[in-house]
Amino acid sequence: MNPSQSLTFLGLGNMGSALVQALLKASHKVTIWNRTTARPQVRDAVEAGAILEADVQNAISRNNIIVICLLDYSSIKNVLADIPTSAFEGKTIVNLTNGTPKQAREMANWAVSHSAKQYFDGAVMVTPQMIGGPQSFFVVSGETPEAFKPIASFLEPLGRPEYLGAAIDAAARYDLAALSSMYGMFSGMFVAMALLKKGHAIVDEKLEPVVSGSLNPFLSALIPYNGLVARTWDDKAWDDNLGNPIGMQAQALRNILEACRDDGMDDGFLKNLTTAMERVVKDRGENGGIAVIGEYLLNGRLTND
Repeated sequence: MNPSQSLTFLGLGNMGSALVQALLKASHKVTIWNRTTARPQVRDAVEAGAILEADVQNAISRNNIIVICLLDYSSIKNVLADIPTSAFEGKTIVNLTNGTPKQAREMANWAVSHSAKQYFDGAVMVTPQMIGGPQSFFVVSGETPEAFKPIASFLEPLGRPEYLGAAIDAAARYDLAALSSMYGMFSGMFVAMALLKKGHAIVDEKLEPVVSGSLNPFLSALIPYNGLVARTWDDKAWDDNLGNPIGMQAQALRNILEACRDDGMDDGFLKNLTTAMERVVKDRGENGGIAVIGEYLLNGRLTND
């Protein structure tokens, strides 16, 4: 096996398995390692042409490109803890494990101390079901654009590669920013669905038609508003309320919380946002925009007087 034409992949969870399958479909030679070799995903990968190594050091020794996709950075440290530094000499490590910017920096330092040739930190920005499809993309940071070009070409079957620069923590920061927006949407959507459930006369009335037919189009129409808020923050135009004064929006949130309490529901998901808006209204009045909340958040002013 020619190491320049192959790679080793560590971790066959749901995401790792999808990534491996995409690489195999592109006729890449893939050596795989997973802590639990009896997993169905491991069997499926072997049946698709992957080479299974039960020993992680042996798996690493087979190829010069090592792709890691484990649960977290602690798992990486545990898996690689007993492997000698010599095993990483000349290796290019591409880490697609979700983590924090600090963890990315620490992992890069670890790679240098273990004589790795290159270390890239990255994140897959789609669900496992979307891997290899037209919307699939992943972000990577570290090293140089020139160093990443051959890696990007090699990993292109996974999706569109986006290089975010030499700062090793850039990809982790981008990943968490994207996930924050996603989970924020989820928190609001759960409140929305619970309010609808409470109002249904028939207990088994379905939510999906309302969510797909009404709420999703509503949210889609609001997406450009995020860009307007971001521009307002960039310009520090705190008095530009984009036609939606923060006092009015704070009252709308208070109404949501009151409705939750009236219906015997938990109001915790949106309580922090309401508190943030009320803090800004107290400090700056009711006519400004919501973008200033970001500045408060950035400077720790939402919880500290």
